[in-house]
Amino acid sequence: MTSTDNTTFPIEAAEALAPYGADHVALYQYWQRLRDAAGGLPPWRSFDPIQMPQHLACLWVVEVHEAPLRLRYRLVGTRIVASYGYETTGKWFDEIWPHLAGQPDYTKRYTDALRLVQPNFRSGKPRMIAQRDWARIENLFLPFGHPGLGGMIVAYSHLYDENGRRVY
Repeated sequence: MTSTDNTTFPIEAAEALAPYGADHVALYQYWQRLRDAAGGLPPWRSFDPIQMPQHLACLWVVEVHEAPLRLRYRLVGTRIVASYGYETTGKWFDEIWPHLAGQPDYTKRYTDALRLVQPNFRSGKPRMIAQRDWARIENLFLPFGHPGLGGMIVAYSHLYDENGRRVY
């Protein structure tokens, strides 16, 4: 994939992720097994990052808080941290990325994944990374239920430079 167009779409089958790599497919299949066992939105307690050690560096987990709607990093993989240039675990999105605050299209992706029990995928221009030579990001959002929160999103990303080469 080399386009920098912003494309977001729901994932209903692993085959939709095949053009983006076997790692995205494997993570979706893992989520699907947890969903099938739970009979709906998989509970957060069923998520075990040890089941996917090869994916951890590009994985990030977001707490979705309701009333008011806010997003907070719970876990951020080492490659994601390196791309940001600093640690974001435990920090609120609206404090780190104030330019995104109030953009309903941004939070909608998180809330829709939870409400619809529907993973989604995005390929497009990075919104949270300031490096100008990074032209495109691909990420998969996998929703999980969590008591006391609106839910959790396990996200997995790949970042590409302006020549289409994968940075991570």
